[in-house]
Amino acid sequence: MKSKEQSIQAIENFKKSIKRCPDHKITNINTDESKRNPEFCIFIMTYGRPDKVKTYETLINYEGASLNQDMYFICSDDDKFLDKYIEKFGDRVLVFNKKEMIPYLDKGDNFDRYGVILYARNICFSFASKLNYRYFLELDDDYDIFSQRIFYDNEKLMMKKILDYDKLFDIHLEFLKNTPCKTITMSQHGDYIGGVGNGNAQRGHQRKVMNSFFCDIEDPFTFDGTINEDVNYYTQSGRMGILNFNLFGFALNQESTQQSAGGMTETYLDGGTYLKSFYSVMYTPSAVKIAYIGNGKNKRMHHKVYGKYTYPKILDEKYSKHTYSELNAQKIF
Repeated sequence: MKSKEQSIQAIENFKKSIKRCPDHKITNINTDESKRNPEFCIFIMTYGRPDKVKTYETLINYEGASLNQDMYFICSDDDKFLDKYIEKFGDRVLVFNKKEMIPYLDKGDNFDRYGVILYARNICFSFASKLNYRYFLELDDDYDIFSQRIFYDNEKLMMKKILDYDKLFDIHLEFLKNTPCKTITMSQHGDYIGGVGNGNAQRGHQRKVMNSFFCDIEDPFTFDGTINEDVNYYTQSGRMGILNFNLFGFALNQESTQQSAGGMTETYLDGGTYLKSFYSVMYTPSAVKIAYIGNGKNKRMHHKVYGKYTYPKILDEKYSKHTYSELNAQKIF
């Protein structure tokens, strides 16, 4: 994993792969400037499905919803539907070349595999820097709902659909600004399995971060590994004592990866979850292994992360012990 200084340099080098980017910020139509944060933008990373960018439809076209933040679409120049993206979304389509990023990336392999999100996740930092945004949010293109999860009388876990997206994103952004976290993510609906008995939901956070990333260009990092780049990141950074949180209370829902055409579906179908998961074993072998999850017909290989080996336990100084040399100098031995 790259240091902060190495990440800054990599992000500058990634800019060499940028092929299309406006020279100014672009606001949404009918934006309420009083609700817009000029330091923040949203990047929707999308590939191969210009007519099915579900996240955009959820954020913009849901009746009663409100969003006044700048939004862009991250596309690569190897997408055969690129012209359709540009026709539909205009100057908000930001384009880059994946192969030109490779010298500055740690892919973890020598495969010619480009239908993955690794490149888009990393280039977002470069686009944010080029467009002069301090903060940004990375989103996949297949979210069909953003919701609030509420404990009712500590007996039921309720769900309420979000309509004020400005407030939703601002809550998370303020958390990022006011904590030592390098990045934070929103929980997913699957994280609430077990309802009120779910320990993470009761606690309000967990250390893994996946899917949606709130980032600060002044505290950058890079993603590694052709596949499973989010798990690779949080297991590597966790072992280094870097703080990342997946926050509960608000959640997003994503279509099943291997059931929606486009995006990374073909990559997952081609390599399966064993290949996907093994990247994380390579990057953090002391804390990740391959294991079975599910039962019966749904049983499959997946990564298993051991938290006790991933996140260091910092002890209070009052528990510190004398070193052997100090004790020996005192002639205790």
